[in-house]
Amino acid sequence: MAILLFPGRHLVMTKFQEEYCADLLSRNVSELVLEGTFGGQVDEKIDHLVFAITSANQSGSRYNPVPLHARITAIDRFVARLRERHSFHISYVMVPHFPPSDRFAGLLLKHVADQVGTPCSPAETVILSSTPTLIADYRVLGYAVAPAEYSIAENRYHEEAPIEIIRALASADGDYRNSPAYQKLSRSTISVWEDMPEIPIHVFRIWNDPLLTEEGSLTHERNYSTYAYGMGHDALITQKANDVIPAILPGKIVDEGCADCALIGRLAAAFPDSDIIGIDITGEFIARCTERQRVGEFSQTFVSIYQRNLLSPIFKPESVTTTLCNSTLHEIYSYGNGEKSVREYLALKYAQLSKGGRLVIRDVVGPLQKETVVWLRLSETDGSNEEPLKQVQAEELPNYLSGLSTFARFIRFAEDFLAERRRDGLRKPVNKINYEIVSKDDVPYIKCTLKDAMEFLLTKDYTDNWQSEMHEEFTFWDFDQWQDALVHAGFTIVNDTASPARFSRAYVNQWILDHRILPCAALFTNVDGTLVPYPFPSMNMVLVGEK
Repeated sequence: MAILLFPGRHLVMTKFQEEYCADLLSRNVSELVLEGTFGGQVDEKIDHLVFAITSANQSGSRYNPVPLHARITAIDRFVARLRERHSFHISYVMVPHFPPSDRFAGLLLKHVADQVGTPCSPAETVILSSTPTLIADYRVLGYAVAPAEYSIAENRYHEEAPIEIIRALASADGDYRNSPAYQKLSRSTISVWEDMPEIPIHVFRIWNDPLLTEEGSLTHERNYSTYAYGMGHDALITQKANDVIPAILPGKIVDEGCADCALIGRLAAAFPDSDIIGIDITGEFIARCTERQRVGEFSQTFVSIYQRNLLSPIFKPESVTTTLCNSTLHEIYSYGNGEKSVREYLALKYAQLSKGGRLVIRDVVGPLQKETVVWLRLSETDGSNEEPLKQVQAEELPNYLSGLSTFARFIRFAEDFLAERRRDGLRKPVNKINYEIVSKDDVPYIKCTLKDAMEFLLTKDYTDNWQSEMHEEFTFWDFDQWQDALVHAGFTIVNDTASPARFSRAYVNQWILDHRILPCAALFTNVDGTLVPYPFPSMNMVLVGEK
């Protein structure tokens, strides 16, 4: 018995793979061109083909855009063609997504052994892989490797790898069938794409999304576990639900930027007869939403979850009753093209709403009179004041930042805020935090604008996702500017004069004030040499626009 273990994401199957596998199956092991020496009987043929489908639980990233069911279907049709001429056993092994690791080769072998029921040792297994690092790793483990598209001797690919074929197809401006890369797909993959036209649409949508990283995120640095907890713990979700539910109209309710769907659980309970749709751009959050749905958190309410870019049309015009946008627009501003992207988004939402429908925005808001110069008193005793600008490794940064005093953390914040985006030309030098350390009665203060003070106070506690948060701006518009933007997009602002707390309003978030700000910070203005306490401004808003 000889096993051919073919690990990979198997995003598409190619003509080259079809011909290569057919050749491997037609020969004795002794006749195969391998890197390394096979440890078993070389006079036998391969009679067991194992497809190890890696990142089997991930499908929402540019790195891995093809859903599992489409990959399995394509492999199955690929195998059917091979079986027209060859006899062999076949096994499918689902391997979850692992972060990059030099242990990957060994971990994959353990998964295969557990699921197939054979150790797949070097004495019975040939590895099929064209990834140079994996070839080297499997060789260290004693396996012979069939290098497929990769030439060991020339240290280059002599055939395009599947991911490069996808890259070429995605750049074909919608005419992918006439791309030379299309002719390199196997008949099995072409048949799947023809039978399931939604698959190439999904693949190209993700691949061409300008906001997504290879991993399907807005930023490489985000820790989704801590981010989801910070955004979704019970007290905060309760506050979010209480803020927005009174303004929501039943019917077709869309939560755009739904994150891990924690809020949708509350919406499902409040609107059991409505169609509720969660939209997010990141593959990781889509996976977390799907898991909530799997375990039944949405009860009997009809909930759908889609991965989409919010800056592209999603729904037909006048088809949505309520669009909910919770802590999303500051990300559109930050990762998109600033004000232009926000205004484009508002126009899209106006178009998709039915007449009388509502856009409900809950987000951070900038202070009125944001250019007011304030004196910010920050604690120096709640942590270290040594080396606030010290360069540390990314994995050490959260603990290091948490150990700084609030005063020292401001100094670090002023240096890091939007620094990468300024370097990339996405923000102007004027966006840098400008401040002065001034002393009054031997007490140091930070002298800066009210806008910059609030930007820091609303960001300072996100040490676990510091690098990610340094891309994001919270205070770019005050409440009046937000209302003007909605009116310009065609909306009527919804206000309930009898009960203003129900609808559009900007407010001081008392929980944030009590737990995150007052223990370590105070605001003052300098009036003729005397420091006068300055009240903390609004931090959050609920803004309701009606079509």
